[in-house]
Amino acid sequence: MTAPLDVRNDIRSMDARGGVPRAEIARRLRLSRNTVARYADMEDMSPEPPMPAHRARPAIDPHTGWIDDLLEVDLGAPRKQRHTAKRIHDRLVEERGYKGSYSSVRRHARRWRLDCAAGAGDGHLELEWAPGTAQATPEDNPFQMAEDLRRLRRENERLKRENEIPLKASAFFAGRQL
Repeated sequence: MTAPLDVRNDIRSMDARGGVPRAEIARRLRLSRNTVARYADMEDMSPEPPMPAHRARPAIDPHTGWIDDLLEVDLGAPRKQRHTAKRIHDRLVEERGYKGSYSSVRRHARRWRLDCAAGAGDGHLELEWAPGTAQATPEDNPFQMAEDLRRLRRENERLKRENEIPLKASAFFAGRQL
């Protein structure tokens, strides 16, 4: 049974106090003891994402290793010289006696290329930090440093313009004979 969020919170708060036995929690909330135990012991209250079941693909499964090797070798080749799904299908039929459809080969090649492009999870870090530590100090804040740099550059340009006028004037009067 899936309990609503407020019931889950009631279970966890009664269990956290330690004074209320789980059987009593089950009686008060009119739930099964198993349900109370499951939600009381649960550390992460997030629901599990639905995972699609792996379907057997009898036509292409015996050939997936060969296709994967072919696509792996293609990674080193120039883009225009790589195997297309159509060419892979044609080679499967000619060389390996494949009886399946082109769309199965296309789906497998696309799935393989997407998995390869994702890098099998590389490049993603789990964002975890203790409460309050995600705040950057003003000295470490790159946005503040960039703003300070822009302010200093504007000030520098203003000072250059102000000094330019007296320099031009002195050059003008230095060139004149009195």
